[in-house]
Amino acid sequence: MDGQHYEQSVATKTFCSSGVTEYPLNKGYRRFRAVLGVTDDFSPDTAVTFAVLLDGQKAETRTLHLGQTEPLDVDVDGKLQLKLKAEEHSAGCGGWRGYAVWGNARIDP
Repeated sequence: MDGQHYEQSVATKTFCSSGVTEYPLNKGYRRFRAVLGVTDDFSPDTAVTFAVLLDGQKAETRTLHLGQTEPLDVDVDGKLQLKLKAEEHSAGCGGWRGYAVWGNARIDP
């Protein structure tokens, strides 16, 4: 993402759809942290909206384009489930668009 390599990441394909990843928290964690962005081969005319849902409720939403990264730090204390959703916004479904990335993603106890 933006020329940087992130060792432990969650990458979701968003080509003409939403990428969703879910994790059980079971009230055992305090923070979710990541750096949001898209792979460097992403189409420059496409945006991705990243959403963090906790127990089915939106906790954070960010929209990014190629070359943008943004740190994310979310309080997950007392929550049962973490859902990461990335949705592509483009004019059509033609061509390769890359991946939405939650770089250096971690859930801290």
